[in-house]
Parts: sequence; structure tokens; C-alpha cells
Amino acid sequence: GRHGPRAARVRLRPASFDATLGYQGEGPQLRLTDRVRDEEVLTLTLANVTSWATGVAAGLLLTGDSILLAQETRTRGDSLRAAKAEARRNGYHGAWIEARRLGALGPASGGLATLTGLHRPFREVTPEPPGAHWKDGRWSHAVVQAGGACLHVLNVYGWPLNAPDHTARQHALWQELFGYIAGLGNAPWVAAGDWNAVPDDLWPLVMGPRPLGWVPGSTQRQPTCFPVKGEPTEKDFFILGRTLRNAVKAYDYLPVDILPTHRAVRLTVALEGFRQPVSALRKPRAIPDWPEEAGKEGGEGRPPWGGPMGRAGTAQESWE
Repeated sequence: GRHGPRAARVRLRPASFDATLGYQGEGPQLRLTDRVRDEEVLTLTLANVTSWATGVAAGLLLTGDSILLAQETRTRGDSLRAAKAEARRNGYHGAWIEARRLGALGPASGGLATLTGLHRPFREVTPEPPGAHWKDGRWSHAVVQAGGACLHVLNVYGWPLNAPDHTARQHALWQELFGYIAGLGNAPWVAAGDWNAVPDDLWPLVMGPRPLGWVPGSTQRQPTCFPVKGEPTEKDFFILGRTLRNAVKAYDYLPVDILPTHRAVRLTVALEGFRQPVSALRKPRAIPDWPEEAGKEGGEGRPPWGGPMGRAGTAQESWE
């Protein structure tokens, strides 16, 4: 062998560092693979599976979507633990709401699952204080990491038509849910599920000044619920916060007859749209009527917003 200072320098030369092996104590570092690049685009699929076993048999866990929102899983106790284990074997974990038993010996009803890939962190959120409909398992809230932002995902299962006081319960559920959403401010949020109602029923609350939500997709809506009796209707759909206005890339209705009585819906969101500004028209507060006598002699003169220009019945109507 060779001796001397030159040989010593050769022996002490550090080996080339392999980033995939990671630093000591940190574990392997993830390579920049095609899978990571693809996650600049998220796909969210919602489906009323009518039961967890039915959804699995239909291929729910084989879609490869970023986030899955399942309603009416009907899992509780041992069946819920088995469903969680099955989801993990297929690369998913997430927030679960167990089904409620209708009676002491009755079948389990409801149940929600908000799932995302094992590589993606999530956090289950409990409202403070919890509302009555959240306690009944009608909706859940999970925060999912999406790029450099956190996406708030709310999974919803509306009250069925055969529920006592159905209309009153539905309106109370929507007020509780969208009142909670209003507290999220400008954070990006998605509310989706089987609403047991059509989009037009929710407009007054969705379009309120605080939630500022909107329904993506074409104006040519398609049915998603196909009951044994009655006409098909659209009861499974997404509602998004205004900050996602520029992020939606696609809104697809999946094929019929894969799930009984329902069809799944898929939303594709580009994370780049999270960073783009969203234009908005903010409607001012109600304008008070200007008394007619104010413009007469001795009055206060013309109103501060100028003279009438095709004025309607009230000042507010004129502005609109």
C-alpha cells in the first residue's frame, strides 16, 4: 500500500451521500418520484356506499384517489375496527364516525369515513362545543395536509326522508354545519356527501355572506340518487369555499350501477389554485331609505349616493 499524507487524504475522504438513506436518526428521505409530482393535483371522491362491505366490493379502496368521503358505512364496534384495518391494508387512514343503532336490537344506520393516503397527515377535529347533529353522526370535520396548505374536509350525511320531522331536522343540520363553516374564515374548505337534498334547497345558507360557498360542475346537473320509487335526483354533491374558485380542474359523475341506488362523484383540485387570488364582489350593508321630505325646501338636500337613477321601491332595491 501507499503511505504518506496523500494516502491519508484518500482514506479520510467522505463517501458520497445517498439522500434516500436519510441522515442518522431521521430515516429514509422520499425521492422526488412521479407520485409526489402528481400530488400537486388532488382527487376527492364521495360515495354513499350503503354499507362498508358494498363499497369495498365496488372498488372504493382501489381508486387511488387522494381523499375518499364515504357515507352510510354502517360500521360500529368490531366491524368498525375491521374496516379501519382493511383501509390501512389498502393504503388509507382517516377519520371515522361510527354508525348509530336505531334501537336496542335494530340495525346500524349512518356512519362516515373520511380517508386519505397513509403518507398524508390528517387531523380529526371536534367542534367546540359539539352540536346536536354532530353528536348524531351527521357530519364530521377532518383537516388534511395538501401541499403547503391545509384543506378542511367536511363529510355530510343528511337526514333521510323517513326521519321524524325531516324538514325541521334538515334545516337545523344545515344551520349548524354552515354556521361552523363560517368560523373557518378564508381557509380552504370542502363540504361533500349525501345531503338527502338537492342543491337548490341549500342555496340560502350556502350563498350567505359568511360561508360564501358554491357548487362546482357544469350547469347541466346529473342525478346521483336512483331510488326504487320516485324520480332520480342529485343528492350527492360537493360544496366548496370561495378560496377554491380557481383550483377546480374537473367535476365528474362516475358510472351508474356500480353502487346500489347512488353514483359516486369525483372532484379534481389543483393545489396551484390555492395560491391564486380570487375576485369577489362584496355587497354592502343595507342602504337606508332617504326620506322624500329631505329633498324639499328646508330639508337636508340630496342623499350622499346621488340622485335617483331609475330608482326602485327602496334604496336597497335600487342599488341591486
